[in-house]
Parts: sequence; C-alpha cells; structure tokens
Amino acid sequence: MTLTVLLAIALVGGAWFSTCMGLKTFVYGRYLQSLSYLGIPNLPDLKHCEEGEAYRFFWWRSFHPAVLVCVFVQDDTHATLNVKVARQTEDPLRGELVSDTTRELNAAEIRALREVVASNRFWRKRIRDALIQDGSGWTIEVRQSRVYHRGSRISPKTGRIRNIGEHMLQLSGLELSPREVY
Repeated sequence: MTLTVLLAIALVGGAWFSTCMGLKTFVYGRYLQSLSYLGIPNLPDLKHCEEGEAYRFFWWRSFHPAVLVCVFVQDDTHATLNVKVARQTEDPLRGELVSDTTRELNAAEIRALREVVASNRFWRKRIRDALIQDGSGWTIEVRQSRVYHRGSRISPKTGRIRNIGEHMLQLSGLELSPREVY
C-alpha cells in the first residue's frame, strides 16, 4: 500500500519524487528485468561496443507488441540494425520474442541517426525516468565509447525521446498504423 501511494504521488507530478533514488532504482530494475525476459543484455555491459557506438529504442505498449530497435555502429559507413518484436502477454514487460530481424545501415542512415540524436540534444540534459503504468514506455539508450545515457517517457506526444524513437522506428521498416504509435 505504501509503495502504491508513493508511486501515485510520483505519477501525479511530484517532481521532487522523480529524482528519488528508490524510484529510479525500481524503474531501472524493472527495465532491466524486461530486457532479460527477452534475452537482451544491458547496453552498458556490452563489451564489444566499449570503443564503439550503440543506440537502442525499447518501446513497450499496453495494447500492442513491444518493439526493440538496436543499432551497433562499427564505423562511419558500417552499422547493424536489429529489430525484435515481442508478443503481448498479460504483463507487457514479459513478452515472448516472435520476430528478430537484422539488416545493415548505410552511411547516410548512420549520419541521419547521429544527427537526430544530436539535434535533439540527447546528451545535454538529464532525462528523468518514468514508471509506465498504462499507454506506452519509450526508452532511448545511447552509448558512445564508454559514455552511456538513457532516458524514458510515458506516451510522449512530442520532444526528443519521441523524435529519436520515431526515427528509429522508421529505420526499423516496421509497418505501423497511426493508432499503434502512442
């Protein structure tokens, strides 16, 4: 009951509470748990991209399958894009993997992704995490060399998380109807 009350305070707009280490730990732990159900490693722990560059968009939705879009950049002209889609279950963070596709990105696509991240000032400002109860969770992670940054929003209509997420969805090639993007 106490946890429910505290989470309600945080969701109703207690800005001071959103920086509370307890909530941050809970939200991040829940996020890592959802990745582990799909067999996806924690981005900061990936050894093969310590000197490289990686982008990840994790989008879990209440009424549609979860989607994970990852880009691993080898250099300015070579990158791999991986798209995973998870079947929706009772718990949207515990989906079962139903689709896993990979393709190469060209230099123009790599440049465009970097420009979207830079133009949205992803690295400059802290992005508070959000606890997803309903709607959709949009989480963007970027790792360049040994620098890592992550931010998430609940059903963003505008803003940098939305812009970067939409760009990564476009790269994914998934065919989505407008009602699926929330």
